[in-house]
Amino acid sequence: MKENLIIIDFDHTLFNTTIYVQKLKEVFCGVFHISEKDFDAHRSLIKKVNNVIDIDHFVDSFLGYDSKKLHHAVHSVIKEHAKECVFPDVREFFLRHMDRFDIIIATHGDKELQREKIEHSNLPVGYEYIISTERKVNVISPLISKYKHIYFIDDKAENIEEVKQKIPEIETYFIARFEDHPYRDVCFKCQSSDHVVWGLEFTLLSQK
Repeated sequence: MKENLIIIDFDHTLFNTTIYVQKLKEVFCGVFHISEKDFDAHRSLIKKVNNVIDIDHFVDSFLGYDSKKLHHAVHSVIKEHAKECVFPDVREFFLRHMDRFDIIIATHGDKELQREKIEHSNLPVGYEYIISTERKVNVISPLISKYKHIYFIDDKAENIEEVKQKIPEIETYFIARFEDHPYRDVCFKCQSSDHVVWGLEFTLLSQK
């Protein structure tokens, strides 16, 4: 265990979720002849009702279609396209920091879906990941006593603000990627963050 820790979000931070959803839509519409309108409506409804999209709820919402085939299609899209969904600056960010920092990917979502996305992203070996439906601050709290300094990188203003309020010693980076940031409309509200960045080209300094 190293003295410093980076806790980093996955979707929209390391992984271009917009591209992934587009690839999934192409398969659902092209192979199963589901209309784009229906695909978008089902995805939006599941997110709104369940907060977390799990694969079974998503595919079961398409009545009249073979849910097993749709389920298989979700996995196939991940396996085929996950690597190309990783942002170009991610691999170098990991390689620049892995010798001096422990790195934990902390992602909110369905364990089956998130695990496959992470494990097929071909990230450099040496990180850990936590998949949870808990609030990010609750995921981070048990790690505080184990490290001298913790950096937290996330694309949701509410996560940054809650962490800074409850664990102010954590150094936060609010990331708002131009190409994939569904929360950009609330970017200006993230006044609690120590830093605002548009990608992962920066290098963190380890604290002694």
